[in-house]
Amino acid sequence: ALYRAKSQHRGGCIAFSPELEQMIRSGQVMEAALQAADLERELSLVFQPVFATAAVRIVAVEALARWHSPQLGAVRPDLFIPVAEQLGIARKMTRVLFDKAVTVLATLPEPIRMTFNLSPADLADPLTIDLLVGRLAASGLSPTRLVFEITENALITDIHAARTMLERLRATGARLALDDFGTGYSSLSTLHQLPFDIVKVDRSFAVRLADDVGRRLVAAIRGLARSLSLECVIEGIETEAQLIEATLSGFEYAQGFFLGRPVAVDELHRAVAAEPLRWRA
Repeated sequence: ALYRAKSQHRGGCIAFSPELEQMIRSGQVMEAALQAADLERELSLVFQPVFATAAVRIVAVEALARWHSPQLGAVRPDLFIPVAEQLGIARKMTRVLFDKAVTVLATLPEPIRMTFNLSPADLADPLTIDLLVGRLAASGLSPTRLVFEITENALITDIHAARTMLERLRATGARLALDDFGTGYSSLSTLHQLPFDIVKVDRSFAVRLADDVGRRLVAAIRGLARSLSLECVIEGIETEAQLIEATLSGFEYAQGFFLGRPVAVDELHRAVAAEPLRWRA
């Protein structure tokens, strides 16, 4: 209970309970499965498209990690990635996933970019950044086709160290995206202090497109990004009405289940080859 409180409820109280015991035991099982895992075989990627709103065409795909354990079955990323960081195998996992990502990117048409997510542990580890820079150079791909995506919680511990790592990645020619914008405490200062190219507006704002106040708020966020010369993607588009309102609010790019759910690589290739609107079908 002490460690649970320190990690997730600082300044609060946690009572030890049967539910907490089950969570701990489940975590121990996951640790054992990860330590024994064949990461090359068990890790995979699915890809969710980012669309240009005006033409409704795919301009990028986001690579999302998946782990299928022979013992546990499919395990959610928000569960296994923190455990991998605790076990010290995050760097190996990042290498495996990045190699798979650039392999797929090489098979996609030239205009399409790929977004690769970095965890707080990735950004805090200079050796991981070295690995990514080296792998990108060895791939032969144009770095401009790759976007490294970072959530704000990966930055707030040591923003100066984060800037150093981000500038190193950006120096390759790759682009940088700040994910979940609007949910953190220091989003505005983050945009001013760090070398981002793209802002991804948190999915919670898409729901607010249904009311006047929400539309004005979302339009203001888009205007802020434009004033800083940042591309802006709105996430969480789940209805046609939200897509229309986002387009009217000035968003050139959108992502969400209405436009396309995460798919395996074979389906990705079929979708890219087909007419853009057939993705939804």
